[in-house]
Amino acid sequence: MLEGENALSANLPSPREVLDHLPGHFLPEKAGDARATVHLELTGVHAGQWTVRVAEGRCEVCDGFQGIPDLALQADGSDYAQIMEGSLNPLAAFMQGRVKFSGDLTVALRMQGWFRLPGGVTLPNGLG
Repeated sequence: MLEGENALSANLPSPREVLDHLPGHFLPEKAGDARATVHLELTGVHAGQWTVRVAEGRCEVCDGFQGIPDLALQADGSDYAQIMEGSLNPLAAFMQGRVKFSGDLTVALRMQGWFRLPGGVTLPNGLG
């Protein structure tokens, strides 16, 4: 890892911290009655597996894989934290192979509009 990347990573929250705060960024009025289960597999220094569930106007994050996912996401933990903090474009990360999806990709597109990003920004559905 380059020295500049170390400095950037040191300023980012860990994926665990990002995921712990994810329900607080959830916008139930945007999700409506949608349901989704997403498995996250993060690698690198902050490796781990989590499940994000949206249902009945709520978002919950659980450790490990639970249930059958509509979508599975695999990425380096640092890349995931950068995406969630708004400093890495998710579409660019996908195109560069830094994020891999399997399952229903429309879930990823729809979910972008269900969460408030840092600074109060909400992405319109399908934009990254």
